[in-house]
Amino acid sequence: MTTIRPYRKTDKDFILELAARFGEFDHVGWRDPKEMSEAQYRLSLESIRDNKERIFIAENDRGHLSGYLEVDVHTDLFTQKKQAYLAAIAVARGGEGTGVGKKLIETAEVWAVEQGFEELVLGAFHGNERAIHFYKRLGFEIDTVTMVKKL
Repeated sequence: MTTIRPYRKTDKDFILELAARFGEFDHVGWRDPKEMSEAQYRLSLESIRDNKERIFIAENDRGHLSGYLEVDVHTDLFTQKKQAYLAAIAVARGGEGTGVGKKLIETAEVWAVEQGFEELVLGAFHGNERAIHFYKRLGFEIDTVTMVKKL
């Protein structure tokens, strides 16, 4: 059985290993895969340093770690309303298809409600179709779309 618990110092290496999962899909052509990988690693380090109290770990009863989640606070550009923000979510390969991702999302939802938020928002790269499909199944809707033209 998998439970979700708060971050511990001993989880750092696990989170840094999972940072590579954020690049396992096709980015638009002008994004350099190496730069994206380095950025994800850096962002993970910053999260551990600056936001560890909002990181949650999926762990089974044998102590095996299978995923993590980071939540934060976001301000909607148009309404200026504060929203819960799903800053990062990653599931280890061995945890795929086991309900770990759904449990992590449910943890984010509980956290958001406890903080008094009415919405949970997240960002996903357009090329990460698997994640987008997963989020839609859980009730997320596409709101804005960022478009880029390489000059």
